Amino acid sequence: MSVPSTDRPAEPVTLPAVGDVVAQRYQIERFIARGGMSHVFAARHAELGSALALKVLDPRVFMGVRDARLRFAREARLASQLKHPSIVEVFDVGVTEAGLPFIAMELLEGDSLSQVMADRGPMSWAVAREIVLQILDALQVAHSAGAIHRDVKPDNCLVVPQTLHVKLLDFGIARVLHETQVTVAGSVMGTPHYLSPEQARGAQTDVRTDVYSAGVVLYEMLTGHCPFEDGTTFEIVGAHVLEPPPPLSSRIDVSQLPPGLPALLEQVLAKEPDARPPNAGSFAAELRALDRAPASRAKPAIWLGAAAAAFVIGVSAVGVAKLLVGDASTLEPLTEPLATLAVVDGPAPVPTHPEAVAAAQKIEPAEPAAPAEPPILEDPVIEPEPEILEPSLELEPVETPARRTPSRRWQVARKIRKAASKCAKFAPPGGAKVSLRATVKAGGAIGGVQLRPPYAGSVLGRCVAKAVGEARVGRGAAITFDQRVLVGR
Repeated sequence: MSVPSTDRPAEPVTLPAVGDVVAQRYQIERFIARGGMSHVFAARHAELGSALALKVLDPRVFMGVRDARLRFAREARLASQLKHPSIVEVFDVGVTEAGLPFIAMELLEGDSLSQVMADRGPMSWAVAREIVLQILDALQVAHSAGAIHRDVKPDNCLVVPQTLHVKLLDFGIARVLHETQVTVAGSVMGTPHYLSPEQARGAQTDVRTDVYSAGVVLYEMLTGHCPFEDGTTFEIVGAHVLEPPPPLSSRIDVSQLPPGLPALLEQVLAKEPDARPPNAGSFAAELRALDRAPASRAKPAIWLGAAAAAFVIGVSAVGVAKLLVGDASTLEPLTEPLATLAVVDGPAPVPTHPEAVAAAQKIEPAEPAAPAEPPILEDPVIEPEPEILEPSLELEPVETPARRTPSRRWQVARKIRKAASKCAKFAPPGGAKVSLRATVKAGGAIGGVQLRPPYAGSVLGRCVAKAVGEARVGRGAAITFDQRVLVGR
């Protein structure tokens, strides 16, 4: 695409209207919304017929600013390379017939996060955590690709209806405005409530700017207020530079929050970037660590001694033989008593008389063997208790020594996993665990595929739903599947 090196229009530029065809390929169907720096339209590709959203920059933003369109095109192309379920997909970038830059991106229905907060007020920790982690994961993907958002705020986060799935908008726009030092309608670049101190000072910005703004969004979700929101625009900007943020405890009852969260937010909202987490991924990791269940305390040695003694007593000579030959039917009754062992204050007495051992096992005492020298026995090898897992699409089936015929559910899980693997190219680095529900009919067809957040409605989610819906698993019992499948690595 060729664009002029200057952005000085010969005459006032105008926005496209409903019915207009933009760049000879996008027909405007309806107006969606107006923001501080752009106008969003629902459009359709004239040749392909696919629906999309067209974001057209406000004429006031670029009027009279040299090379702004070139920088905008560069940033928008970088944004089009970002692939993550929580980043709105960018398809194209160009200039309207009137000379206004535009972005063609995926069309999504929903409300901005700011509207959701206005409707429901402060959020619980569980809801706020789910949303901010999606934002941070998306930012980390962008940061790894060399893109910095610089305008993270609730207005740039779209919430998919009936879900908590969030899509982050407007990568690329903020940097252009920052470079050109444009002001629109008397406001500074960026929204003052979410501005980082270095942005407010006009200093160099990096990924830690996005970390700060994401922290402000989390603060607002939990309290219903931004750290600084009273006064004029310049007073708010000055507060970001000079004043410490009010602690969470001054706004809400923090007893229902993870104990380390207030201190973490203070670190995230530090004035100096060096004092914050180094990137969005680190911030997300620390948030996840807050809810991680504390490691279970080591079992007292005395308990372990009692458990080992009980295990040795409970496994008779016949039981040991069956266990060694792999008779799976003996595992459950042999291991079941371990689940009900009580913690004792001292070593459990170990019965040594044959009748006492037989009574403990509730079996008839074995017939006495012919007198012989007592056998020399090695210390019993106590295998770890087998972990019994529910069927999962994330696990490769384990063949038992008996080589039983795979169950219907096992076969279906394998087919669904194979179908979903076709969508690996849309998965974020490290893969994605996609929760889905599907109805498998007796004839082998799969229908009613539903996905849960955070991938419902995303490019990855749509791909998985389509791939699984087209799979065939063979005739058999009808099954309703409600599982997670790992897509990509």
